[in-house]
Amino acid sequence: MKTLKKGKIKYTKFTIVLIIIVLILISFILFNFVIKSKIDNYILNKQLEAKDATLNSILMQINQRGYAQITDTQGNVINLAPVQLVE
Repeated sequence: MKTLKKGKIKYTKFTIVLIIIVLILISFILFNFVIKSKIDNYILNKQLEAKDATLNSILMQINQRGYAQITDTQGNVINLAPVQLVE
């Protein structure tokens, strides 16, 4: 009788370990294909909003002052001004 119980306990432990491994694999797949893609889309949308806000701010500054100054990371100043193209 004791060997039967030990065998049953081993089978139960094996089943629990197998279920845990399957759950870990499912959660890994779920994260990589569902959750991560939603996070990436959210980040991309926020980056696009930031780009649009930056461009709108520069264009508004050019419309108000007639020019805009942008300083890069090395301290160089870039002046932006509207130009009329002659055809």
